[in-house]
Amino acid sequence: METLGQALAQAQRIAWEDPGPEWFAPARATIESFDAAAAASPPGSGLNAPWRVLSHLRTGYALWARWLEGEEADPADFGATEEWTPIEDPSPAAWAVVVADAVAEEARLRRVIARLPDDVLFTPDPRFGETPLTMILSFIAHTSYHAGELRTLASASLRR
Repeated sequence: METLGQALAQAQRIAWEDPGPEWFAPARATIESFDAAAAASPPGSGLNAPWRVLSHLRTGYALWARWLEGEEADPADFGATEEWTPIEDPSPAAWAVVVADAVAEEARLRRVIARLPDDVLFTPDPRFGETPLTMILSFIAHTSYHAGELRTLASASLRR
């Protein structure tokens, strides 16, 4: 029998990397379709560069895994500020590192989620005033939101 934590980890995996039905483009497949130059370039005024979106997701995955493990973690610990992480080196090698780091942090997050017992999922975390279940559902929604944003950015990049 699957635990709730395992089911939630599966839902996160679907938002991140499942090829699924054709109407859904997961974040990872979209990210891997960008080369470094396209990832570093916002496709239009007021739009984020895909690189910055992926850095934002990586930071979230790193924070969330640590929070769910009971650790204290601050966005600044992962290079994030009020503004999203700037692109300091837009080279192909740097892009490969950003992608690999995001893939690793997302996998860690799923492992942490899958290990959470049901009773822990329903126990409010005093640091946040929410249950881990509520937090995880928001993480999945966050990944899905940015998967859609990345797909839009990919489409806009192709039209340039």
